[in-house]
Amino acid sequence: FFSARETVEIAPRWRLVEPTARQFLLGSVRKAVHQPSKDARLRPLETGGFAITPEKAGADLDVDGALQHLLDRLPWSGSEPLTLPTKVTQARIARQDLAAIDGVLAAFSTGYKERGNRRRNIELACSKMDGVVLLPGDTFSYNEVVGPRDEEYGFRMAPVIVKGRLVPGMGGGICQVSSTLYNAALLAGLEIVRRQHHAFPVSYLAPGRDATVVYGSIDFRFKNNTAAPVAISADSRGQRVRIRIFGKTVPGQSVRIERTNVSSWGQGVQQVRDPSLPAGKTVVLDKGHAGHRVTMWRVVMRDGQVVRRERVSDDRYRAFPKIVAVGTGPAGPAASPTAGSSREPASPAAPSVSAAGSPPSQQ
Repeated sequence: FFSARETVEIAPRWRLVEPTARQFLLGSVRKAVHQPSKDARLRPLETGGFAITPEKAGADLDVDGALQHLLDRLPWSGSEPLTLPTKVTQARIARQDLAAIDGVLAAFSTGYKERGNRRRNIELACSKMDGVVLLPGDTFSYNEVVGPRDEEYGFRMAPVIVKGRLVPGMGGGICQVSSTLYNAALLAGLEIVRRQHHAFPVSYLAPGRDATVVYGSIDFRFKNNTAAPVAISADSRGQRVRIRIFGKTVPGQSVRIERTNVSSWGQGVQQVRDPSLPAGKTVVLDKGHAGHRVTMWRVVMRDGQVVRRERVSDDRYRAFPKIVAVGTGPAGPAASPTAGSSREPASPAAPSVSAAGSPPSQQ
């Protein structure tokens, strides 16, 4: 018991609750300190060739060292600032790692005509891929690099394929980027790890040459199976998706893609009764798609001689019927059918190529 007139000094007993302190260091303190490292990148030049942007080291809080520093300072006195230890984080890919790259392994492009959301999605996907470097043995994952197709990541609504039909969906158009990249990877001689074709052939490529992606379920992946790093250049200027893969070229080597066992069959017709149409009137709701089958081969040549011929895929695109609404209502003027007509994206220019040395939703 102490009266109000007495002054009593009580020495504090300091104790550090380590889990709470660690959580605080990882949260508030680390956010103020952390600076990510930046890998060395390859940058193509307008005049031809390329330049290499060097790596940049980052900084981070030494959480274990900071926690020990706090413990060592007990008991605390005064309010002087406490300097916590930090550490340098090195980039994964340094400039010297890219020294072996001497040219373009392969280039491939496809055209498009859209100027709205689909164009925006294509541009965004290209920007996320541009400059990615794969060291020997690394595997490229399209979904990991491009990321979720959500509005918060910058993607917009555009036509996508759902159960064989074109409908509005988030990120529509980015399958053109994955398909263009697929062809470049094939021509560069890289190992295809995972690839799946669309429900039906796309307008910008021949059957067998497309690669669909769906975030969280369908990915496109390829592996750098060469002894040197490879770097991806991607852009969509001039309404063309252009992919170039740089690496260590092999003198006299070239790669070509061949298609065999090509066949197709009709899609058939499916009629649906529509009482909003006069009897006997018909309206095409969906023009459908023919079925296709094709076998793809990669042929590697050196000094004009075939050194390797490998089967890439056996693709079968099932047919989707033409859907026709048949009127069953009374004769005379009638309202338009409730179902909307489907539409295809405009057919762009044919793909160009050079080389040296059914899913739930498909964009």
